[in-house]
Order: sequence, then C-alpha cells, then structure tokens
Amino acid sequence: MQPAITIAAMPSVVQDMRLHFRCEFEISHEGSKQAPFTRVLEEVQKWVLSKHRGDTRGLGGAWFRDTGRWISPLSQRVRIEVDSAHGDAGDQFWAMRYEHPDGIGRDERGSSQRQWRTDISLSTRGESVVFSMQVSHYLLPGHFGPEPAVPDPSSPLLVKNLFQAAGLVTYAGSQPLTARENEVTPDDAELLVERICDKNRRCPLIYVSREFGSGETVLDSNDLAWKLAGLASVYVAESNWLDKETERRLPPEYRCWNGRIRVYLPGVQFDRPNDHRRHRYFTADEVRRDGAQEITRIIVQSLARRIVLSSAAGVANIDDVRLKKQEQEFARLKNQLATAPPAEMMELLESINKELEHKYRTAEAEKATLAERLEFAELETQERDDEISRLRYQEKEQREDALAQRQMRSAAEDRLKKFSGLTDLPESILECCHFFAAAFPDRVAFTQRALDAAGRSDFPKVNAVWNALWHMVSTLHPLAFDAERQIDVEDEFRARSGIEMSFNEGSQTKGNSKLMRSRAELFEGESIDITPHVKLQTGNKYFRFYFHIHRKKRILVVGDCGHLDTAGTSKRK
Repeated sequence: MQPAITIAAMPSVVQDMRLHFRCEFEISHEGSKQAPFTRVLEEVQKWVLSKHRGDTRGLGGAWFRDTGRWISPLSQRVRIEVDSAHGDAGDQFWAMRYEHPDGIGRDERGSSQRQWRTDISLSTRGESVVFSMQVSHYLLPGHFGPEPAVPDPSSPLLVKNLFQAAGLVTYAGSQPLTARENEVTPDDAELLVERICDKNRRCPLIYVSREFGSGETVLDSNDLAWKLAGLASVYVAESNWLDKETERRLPPEYRCWNGRIRVYLPGVQFDRPNDHRRHRYFTADEVRRDGAQEITRIIVQSLARRIVLSSAAGVANIDDVRLKKQEQEFARLKNQLATAPPAEMMELLESINKELEHKYRTAEAEKATLAERLEFAELETQERDDEISRLRYQEKEQREDALAQRQMRSAAEDRLKKFSGLTDLPESILECCHFFAAAFPDRVAFTQRALDAAGRSDFPKVNAVWNALWHMVSTLHPLAFDAERQIDVEDEFRARSGIEMSFNEGSQTKGNSKLMRSRAELFEGESIDITPHVKLQTGNKYFRFYFHIHRKKRILVVGDCGHLDTAGTSKRK
C-alpha cells in the first residue's frame, strides 16, 4: 500500500543542478530463474532501506515496485518517488527519484542547504535490463553564503552490490563490467587491443602498464577498479613483457607502456585526426609527482561526470516514465478518435504529434553535438591545467636538479678520494661491498642481511664480483632510472656488461609463497622486493646480487648476496 503521507513536492526542475555521478550498464541473469528486472528492483529497495535504518516505516511496501511516494517522518527534506510503465511490446520501465540533504538525520538547525538527488531507472531490453543511475546536487532557493564543500565522486555502494550479486552479469555494450581489475598476460594482448578498438564497447577502458625496471604498477589497479565500478573497466598488465605485444598492435599515438595509465574512451578511431587526444594518459613520473591518490581522484571525477553521447536506456528518470505514460494515453485517445467523425481533430493531433517529434529529434541531435563539443572543451581545459602543472613541475625540477648537481659533484669528489686511496683491489666479497657502498652511496646501498651473506660467501672469483658491482653502479643504475625510451633493460645490461640479470624468477618459484617470502627484505623500515638479481657463475658455484630498484631514493638496494633457493634447487635438496 502506498504510504498515506503528503507534503509539498520538491522541485522537479532545479536551476544550477550539478552532475556528481552518472553510470549506465546492462544486467542479465546467469543460472537464475528470477527475471533480472525483479532482482535489480529488490537490490535497489534493499539499498534504500540500508540508508534509512530506524526510519523505514512504509519503505518496504509493494508500492515501491509500481507507483507511489514516501516522505520520511523523521528526517526533513527526504523524499522518494517511484513510477512505472509498460510498453506495447511488453517492455517494462521503472524509475525512482530519491532526494535528501547533506547528512541525513540532522536537526533543522544543522541541516545543510544542499539537496542531493539520485535518479535510478530500469528498462527491459530483451532478456536483460538497462540500469541507469545519476546523482546530482543543488542549493536550495534563497541560499546566501559560501557553498558547502562537495565530496569527490565515487561509485555508489548500490552499483558494487549489483556487481557482486549472485546470478547477475553486468556489461556495457560488449564490455563486461566488474569491480575488480582484469589481469592481461602477453598471450591476451590481441584480446586487449580488440577490446580497445571494439565499436560496441560503451564504457571507458583503463589500461595500467608496468614499469620496465621494477615490473611494478605505479598505483593500485584494484583500488582504481573498485572506485570506478560502473564507470569503466580496468585492465592491468601481468608483466612488462605485455608492452612488447601491444606495441606491435597499436599505433604510436595510442600506446601505453612503462608504467603509464591510459583511459581509452569508447569509439576509438585510429584513422580520425587527433582522436588520440581524447584518450588521456598519465606517465609514471606524473603519478609519482602528484601521488597515486590524486591521479585516481582525477580519473574517477572525470569519468563520473562524463557526458554520455548515447544511451541504451529506454528511460533515464521518473520524468521519462511519466512521459511514456502520456504517450500511451495519447495513443489510446488517438485510437478512439480514429473511429470518430471529426477528421479535422485527427489532422490537428497528427500535426501536433509530428511537430513534437521533429522538435524531439532536433533536440537530441543538438544534445549530441553539444556533448561532443563539451568533451573536447574539457580536454582543452585539462591540457591547459596540465601545461600549468608541467611548468610548475619544470621549475621545481630545475631547483632540484641544481641541488642534485651540487650533490653529484660532492659525491664525485668523495668517490675520487676513495679511488685515490685504493692501492690494491679488495680481497673478499664483503670488502667489495663495503667499498662500493662508500664510493657510490648515491647509487647503491646494502642491507645488513646482504653484508652478512657476503661475509659468508665462498664464491671464489672476487674479481668477477668487483666487475658485477661496477656494472651495477655504472651500467644498470642509468638503465633503471634514466632510460627515456622503451628498451629491454635485461637485454641492454647483458649487451653492455656481458653479465646476466633478471627481474623475475621462474613460474614455479613465483608460485611458491615460501620461496618468494625469502625475496622480501626490510630497508630503513620499508618492505622491499628483492626478486631482481644479477647472476654470476664459475663451475658449479653460483652467486647472485638480489636487489630492489628504489624509485624514491633512486638507488639500487642490495638485499642479499649468494644464491637463494628456487623451485629447482629446493627439489634437489
């Protein structure tokens, strides 16, 4: 039963309404007999009930799935309206408008002057249902004074609930949607590029690559996927080897490599001039400069407020549902009048109908044109903001570079003193480590575990160890930190030094958690991964420098010396 509560309606059309979040996707069922339309309605009702614990009287009624309204008896300016309609082909349409102020439950004196509006709509489409959600806010008429701070957009819990609901499958056009990252192996590179180019993809695709040196991403892709649930699909490279595969398949302007994050909007067109500008990317240096949280916020905010050029939803809000009802009523009256004598009335109604249809088509075309212009205008604004940030960053870099040059000169002078005082080469591996740590403190550091292991090592060729350390500070360090082009650091280091190195272990070793724990170390209170290693061998004697590329300090941290167990060596023991 519809709650018997009446109050003056909140305004349907409000000036200065600001878009906060918008998403649209399709939902189908898998292994469930319950129609997705009914199932999604239940999830929406549960979500509303969860937001009004202790204030749910009348909210659980059947009216919620048909037509009605509810006004909170406990909280001011909290109102829910729902309406539904059926199409001639058996299509179902349902929409809800939910309004509330900032901070539900505040008393009158503490109530915010900002009102939030959430529009949710459902439209059947064959066996699936199109879910649309838009969150907006506005200030109450007559407000005078500073505006309250607006929180950053994020994916609502309702969207995540739908993604996690058993038996429901979500997708945007041809693109499956989840609240988790999609890991891509080198064998999947062709599929990734197909997803990027797919004309039926209706949501942005975000690709997170890994840095060449460390093999790591510069932000948490799972956290990004969670915050973007319903807005985009996040793909992350399993390893930096994927860059080699995508490089062959994507034009240069569309590539994403070496730690970059790129947002591929729908409708990628390689042959369209300047289309690549729509698909914004962030370099690893930009992420480190501004912080992963800030870059994540920028991406979420840009996509949450993005204007969608086309929609698959039959209705977008409760006003559209009411318009559907009016159209049905108009069709009914038209059929009645068709049997009535006055032909002039029929002609008049037909002309009115044609005029309204023409105005509607014109408005839709203008909307699409304006939305496209807005998208490019936003890109130009972002580019100007990026240019300002770049200039500020350059100024900061120049100051830091001057300081770094002074420090490098001082380090070079200290190094010269060390080499000048060196009369004989060190006679042990530990002495080699101590010498390079003292002579190159700006390039290499050793943990106590590494020094202890060096002291115990029985590797006979001290000169080979000396040579390896020399190439680590003089060859590997520049490759790891200063390479501006896409290169294979392992191959380049081998070509320049004649020494083998690897950033990874074999798949069996990586799959053994005990063995991988031995490749974790502490450096100045920070947990680091020392999987990368430089390899030495003489006869049946093996020696490894296990190290970590410390991006912030720009040094190589050696965490162990010798030979840690692998899946192969542990089996032989």
